[in-house]
Amino acid sequence: MGKCMRIVLLTNRDKSGLIKLILEEGFNMDAVIVPYNSNYEVALKPMMEFAQKCNLTILRIKHCDLEETLKDVNPDILLSAAYPFLLKPEHLRIAEYNINIHPTLLPKYRGPATAWHIIANGETETGVTVHAIDEGMDTGPIAVQEKVELTMFDTLKTAMQKATALEPKALRKELRRLKEGNLVFIPQDEICASTYTGIRTQEDSKIDTHKSIMENYNFIRACDPERFPAFFELQGQKVGIKLFLIPEE
Repeated sequence: MGKCMRIVLLTNRDKSGLIKLILEEGFNMDAVIVPYNSNYEVALKPMMEFAQKCNLTILRIKHCDLEETLKDVNPDILLSAAYPFLLKPEHLRIAEYNINIHPTLLPKYRGPATAWHIIANGETETGVTVHAIDEGMDTGPIAVQEKVELTMFDTLKTAMQKATALEPKALRKELRRLKEGNLVFIPQDEICASTYTGIRTQEDSKIDTHKSIMENYNFIRACDPERFPAFFELQGQKVGIKLFLIPEE
């Protein structure tokens, strides 16, 4: 790679680790683009402060303005990580490379809200996938994957934390292969693919009393105990359930 390639990051989460990694690898960060109306303002604050310390441009834009913004910035690499919108063909024509970091082992668990299903289904591993962006939802060919073990005591929160922790490692491999000119993308196996969409609500956390203890245990640890805790109904009242480990005496 002869020139120093320029990257634009699209995100709606704290991706300070990715920004740090990109700069360490010698790439230029043209801008960090964050949705104009984000539901994660508190969570985004550390990244916004870190970006400012690095003298990076932070753009708060509406998704309808993304095409014009990308044309103005004109990056070599468009990197998406926890960006809440699908990118359209007009967005993908601008950069030479369009890359997404997805927090599952594709082609399984495509979609925006997959961690819940990973735990509820009792999976024993998770990870991240770096893949090219196409017009589908997480369907582009794969460049890099990193795996991590899940235990029976992992929850929605810890599964997400484990996957997020792998992102810099996976992206580092991607960027180094790109610099070395040996980046290879492998098509996803559609036979193994699964997709999960939709926004969860409190009613989605209702326990099915007809299921086994293990099925309900996985279901409970998959529920968000703060926003939408698992519950059952008793005499017209919703009774919430939270899991905790009992220390050995």
